[in-house]
Order: sequence, then C-alpha cells, then structure tokens
Amino acid sequence: MSDGDGAARREADRQFLHGPLAALAGTVEAEASAKLGMAVTVSLAGIFAADVQGRGRAYKSLADGGMDRADAMRICGFSGEE
Repeated sequence: MSDGDGAARREADRQFLHGPLAALAGTVEAEASAKLGMAVTVSLAGIFAADVQGRGRAYKSLADGGMDRADAMRICGFSGEE
C-alpha cells in the first residue's frame, strides 16, 4: 500500500483490530474458558494503544456531546477496562 501520510494504513489497521481481531479474541476467551474450566481473558490493550489518536477523537466527541466523562473514558478504553 502506498500512501504518503499513512492514514489509509492506520485506518485499515484500526478496522482490523476492532473488527475481526476483537471478535477472534472473544471466541478464544470463550473456548479457552470452557476448556480450562476457568475464566480466561485475552487483552488487546497493548494493540489498542496504537489507536490512541482515534480513541481520543471518539472520547472528545462523546464528552462534548454530553456523555458522562467517566463513561466516555471507559467506552474509549482509557480507564484500563476494555
């Protein structure tokens, strides 16, 4: 892929992360939890960090739109919870 500022690449990465990769992580959690008989959590927090600019814009939109700031932080992944 060739694009000067990398915006298209970042958007493609974001869509992959929040789409199929997040869904796969949920499936792995469910299957591993069932097979091991204990709660298994797959964290994508380290990968989500790469999308901090987009999440920051989303947070601002939610907070400026009147959403409770704590809820907006949680939804955007800034509270340590996914």
